[in-house]
Amino acid sequence: MIRQEWKYPREDIVELRDRFNSLEDKVRQIEDQLNLEQPYSLTATQQRFSEETYRVVCISKFLNYCRVRCPPSICNFYVEQLITAESINWRRNLYCNSQ
Repeated sequence: MIRQEWKYPREDIVELRDRFNSLEDKVRQIEDQLNLEQPYSLTATQQRFSEETYRVVCISKFLNYCRVRCPPSICNFYVEQLITAESINWRRNLYCNSQ
């Protein structure tokens, strides 16, 4: 009897093994989704989105401050500087992400 079960495992043991393997696969998938090292994981995407949102909010606040407190010529100068800086930053990110 024991020898037969050793050669042919019981159905409940086989099912338990399959369920355990399935859970291991799901845990691996969740680890990948939460891994900051993976460029398209949920956490990495959320972090990039947060950084971009923060940058946009800072630029918006600065421009509003500039409009209220600075003469138009200085405000236009700052706007041009920001556009140039953002353009350089965009190109740098594009280059870095392509490698």
